[in-house]
Amino acid sequence: MGDILFQLKKLIGVLVTPLPISLVFIILGTFFLWRLKKVKGIIFSTIGIFILTLTSLPIISTHIVRPFEFSYPKLDTTKLNSSPPSFIIVLGCWHSSDPLLPLAAKLHQCSLVRTVQAVQFWYQFPNSKVIFSGWEGKENRKSHPQVNADVAISLGLPIENIILTSGHADTEDEANAIKHIVKDKQAILITSASHIPRAIKLFNQQGIFPHPSPAEYVSGHGDFSYQLLIPKANALYQSERGIYEILGNTWIKLKTIFQ
Repeated sequence: MGDILFQLKKLIGVLVTPLPISLVFIILGTFFLWRLKKVKGIIFSTIGIFILTLTSLPIISTHIVRPFEFSYPKLDTTKLNSSPPSFIIVLGCWHSSDPLLPLAAKLHQCSLVRTVQAVQFWYQFPNSKVIFSGWEGKENRKSHPQVNADVAISLGLPIENIILTSGHADTEDEANAIKHIVKDKQAILITSASHIPRAIKLFNQQGIFPHPSPAEYVSGHGDFSYQLLIPKANALYQSERGIYEILGNTWIKLKTIFQ
């Protein structure tokens, strides 16, 4: 039952995003128009175009994802000098296994920024261990934590300061595995800025209370300009990230209620 619920959660997370929903409405609208059911066709098509346009506007998408990204400020590591962290936790994102790509290019932006930040922190706290977690990989391909570690090593992080933990389905699995390593020691948690609020909740539920360090940001910022009113592909991506976090946080609340 638990596995079914998990797969259902993943499926909903993929489907309940702006682009798939918009396309479903537009396709239904087109279908009804072909069947000469003009009213239904116009209604469904209009809804699809409206959702797609709205979530593609930077002025809208920024406000969907930005509240998550700025729930926690950037980590002030100077406050940790009196009690240095024993661990720096880097949550997994994803990478490419394409052998034609150079090492750093194999990491998606979300992974690259997290990894670079971890190395920066290690230079400040050289006695700390860096934990890379994430997807295990398939067949002869390297796991995601291993590819992150390879990049970190190329930037100067000693291999003896690295701990790999892989095979995790989601952030809750990562937190459950990492708690056995960190225990009650001081730790920094690095992940994408939009993911930080959900990750902290899940780690706290496991009895771990790391210092949150948002890494990758996707929301726009700055003064108002006419470009905020022009639909853009990256704005659609921002909306997708924000909606995904809304769904993820809602899932946590539902699980808490029904447990």
